[in-house]
Amino acid sequence: MIFQKKILITVFLFSTIYSVKATENLSIDSLYNSAVQHYNKGQYQESLELLDYIISIDSSSADLYNIRGTAYFRLENFDSALRDFSKSIKLGGKISETLINRANTYAKMKNFDKAMKDFSSALEIDADNASLYYSRGIFYAELGKHPEAIRDFNIVLTLDNKNAKAYLSRAMSYYESNDYQAALNDLDIVVSINPEFVDAFKLRGPIKQKSGRFEDAIADYSFVLKNEPSNINALFNRALSYQEIDKHDSALADFTQVINLEKNNKLAFFNRGLIYYEIGLINESLADYDMVISLDSNDIEALNNRANILYESAQFDSAAVDFTRLIEFNNRQADYFINRGNCYFNLSQFNNAINDFSRAIELNPQAIQSFYNRGRAYKNVGKIDDALKDYNQFINLAKMNATYAQYVESVKREVENLKKSPR
Repeated sequence: MIFQKKILITVFLFSTIYSVKATENLSIDSLYNSAVQHYNKGQYQESLELLDYIISIDSSSADLYNIRGTAYFRLENFDSALRDFSKSIKLGGKISETLINRANTYAKMKNFDKAMKDFSSALEIDADNASLYYSRGIFYAELGKHPEAIRDFNIVLTLDNKNAKAYLSRAMSYYESNDYQAALNDLDIVVSINPEFVDAFKLRGPIKQKSGRFEDAIADYSFVLKNEPSNINALFNRALSYQEIDKHDSALADFTQVINLEKNNKLAFFNRGLIYYEIGLINESLADYDMVISLDSNDIEALNNRANILYESAQFDSAAVDFTRLIEFNNRQADYFINRGNCYFNLSQFNNAINDFSRAIELNPQAIQSFYNRGRAYKNVGKIDDALKDYNQFINLAKMNATYAQYVESVKREVENLKKSPR
């Protein structure tokens, strides 16, 4: 089970803030520089206010509209961003880059046809611009068109074979296409180009984990966590990898850290509960499954695990309650009736047990153990003939089943002893 956040880098071609044409008014230049500073700090609203004022004085600069459009985009005001990018294109600014910005805006507005038209127009103007192909590749990837994305990333890498971001994005598309080896090859190249590129490790870890290379995955997650100590996905996936190689203490520590960071992470409680069970800490395991079920009362797997742990702990009343809830979710599952029947048997509620074993047999006539279990229940309520019938049915079915064949002789002896019982 991989709890993974998809990595997809969104690229926008406005990282270069264009210069405004020279003006004699130094206060305008000062305002412009302040607008740029606010933008670079992520203070987009403050940047917008200054740009609005500058444009009110000089509405002829294509670059100003492009810059303001990027600020609107960051604030998710896509209608305004679209108007500014269109105005910039009309005024004849850096058209190919502004077309890409407008294409990304159209994409956010789910107008994919117009987005693709702008991408194509930009590439017609500047066919050797690796950034344009990269941006279109990202667009294709976001649409789930990974073969098309890979083709664009291939062009980027032909033009710039040291482009780590392009290798990473192509790796993601390979990953989404289930071509894990190709993805790993690209990620290894990314790390060779930039050993500190954390996003590469974020993707490479899960791929190694899927491939069963748990030690290698742990190393990648550890690198991520060195740089981002509170990265829940890396902590969770590293815990799962530790769990796979039976490093229980390390897995428990990571799951606990996930829970400390995210109090209601039911998957962390679920998996930690499983580890506690595996190392014999039953009360701790039950407490974690209690937490999972309190967070999601419909979590069938957690209910089933808790029910089985309760049964193994001889808490038959509580186990029966959980199995009853499972039956309410799915009354066609023979195993639930078998397990609840066993609870009732251990509680000496033999007639209830008989009813459950009978229902299990009705649902699955090949549920061999149910005949034996029901036979024992019949024996306890004095229905010897019914018990003998079930024991003999068990013997007939078990002869052909490797799992149960080993019990045939002992059940035959039970039959012989039962025949001698008074009716």
